[in-house]
Formats: sequence, structure tokens, C-alpha cells
Amino acid sequence: MKNLLYLLFFCSCAIMAQEQKYILLDSLTQKFNFNKYTINAMPYGYHQGIDIYNVWINPDEFLLLSVFPEIGSGNKWERINMEVFQNKVLSTQQLLKEVDNPKNNYKLFYPYYMIKKEGNSFYRSKTYCSIEKFRVVNFPSIFHISGANIINLGQQFTSYNELKTAYLKLFPDRDFPLEATDMRYAIPRELESIYLLHIEEKKGNKIYLFWSFTDNAGVSRFAFIKNKGIIGGSYDDYFIPRDKYIGKQPLNILSKKEIMWAEELKKEWARSEER
Repeated sequence: MKNLLYLLFFCSCAIMAQEQKYILLDSLTQKFNFNKYTINAMPYGYHQGIDIYNVWINPDEFLLLSVFPEIGSGNKWERINMEVFQNKVLSTQQLLKEVDNPKNNYKLFYPYYMIKKEGNSFYRSKTYCSIEKFRVVNFPSIFHISGANIINLGQQFTSYNELKTAYLKLFPDRDFPLEATDMRYAIPRELESIYLLHIEEKKGNKIYLFWSFTDNAGVSRFAFIKNKGIIGGSYDDYFIPRDKYIGKQPLNILSKKEIMWAEELKKEWARSEER
């Protein structure tokens, strides 16, 4: 019996390893325009930040690739031999086909891993990555747009509390989905949307602040700049899955409005203030 259990365990591990899919960063960044940033993850208790890549597949659509620190070690990358992944790499066409699949809701998580090359060595992300496809439009609010991946720059402001109040009036016997601790109150697909919270000017940049009313949000709140992409955000669904906090700091240091900014832009803004 014990031998059978060991056999089943190793078989399950083998199946999980076979299921892993790899994306070569170079195959995307050499083909498309991209902006890479590192987001501060200290509010979640990790010194290594979150690496994000805005890969523009056309002027109005981009992929957001996010590489997280591993929960246990806090590390993001590990060295890997080419033989391990070379037959499991998705082509750009395959990746775009999978992220466009309506069943995936324009988001990919497990079992997708990122591969990057530095010098003659290859490195694999320590944990799965999130891959999200966004479309940017600029329509006035009279044209109602729903969708978990549509960034509408022209909509009216909507706060978290405003939507929560409206939702609870509509469904008085339910918990608000973003605060529920189980999946009974999943957000109906037709109600999923990205809401504009605020617009601010900073050092000549017009920054749009958004938050997501979606299940499996990926980046749940984010800041967006035209032609740059997402330059700050929060990843509650990775660090706090359904309120089960797995970070290293008390949850009360985070708020429903908090966004973690790109370190590169923070340094750029600091230099401009010194001039």
C-alpha cells in the first residue's frame, strides 16, 4: 500500500511537470514594443519586487506579463538548463491563441512559467506567472462597456464603495464578491468590468487609476499611462487568495485603494524634482 502511494505521488508530480508551459521573454520583446518595470512588493512583505512587462501586440492591445516572488523563498528566478524547457515553449502564435480563448477570460495563470536569458544562461520564474491581455479604448460612458480586459479611458469615475453599495442593493442576500470568503458569490461574467477611479497628473504624465471587478483579477488595481502601459498595481489574488493572506506583513497595511508603483518611475520622478 505504501509503495502504491509513493507511486501515485511521483506520477502526480510527473504529470504536473508535463503540464508546465513556458514562454520565452525574448521571443516577445524582440518582436513587439515593450515596457518593463519592477513594482515594489514590500506591502506584501517581500523585498524582491514584481517584474512586469507591457508587451504591445498592436497600438490598442497589450499583454501584461507579471513575475512574482515565490511565497516561501521570496526569490523570482532560478537557473535552468535549456534541455528542461526547449520542447515545452509556446510560440507567440500559440500564446496569443490561448490568452484569446473566451474560456480563459483573457487571463492565464498556472501552469505558465516565464523564461529569460541573461548572457549564455537561462532562468525560469520560480512560480507561475500571470499573463493578461488588455484592450485600450476611449469611449464616453454613454456607451456601456463591460469586460474583464477592457480599459476604457473615457468612462466616468466609479469608486469601490459606490459599486459595493449598488451591488448589495441589487443582491441584498449576498456578500460583496470581492469581500466574500467562498466562491458562492462569484461575479457574473456579464457584470465583470474595469472601473476608472481617478485621473491625476504627475511630472507631465496623465495617470489613469483603475480597479477591477472581476474574479481571478490578476492585477486588481492599477495605474496606466498611454504608450507605457501599466506602471503600478496590486496583486491581491496572488498574495491574498479569497482573504487567506499568505504575505509576511499584517494585512491591515493594505487598503482597497493602494497601488504599488514602478521603481523606475519613482526614481525618474525623484530626479525631476531635484532639477
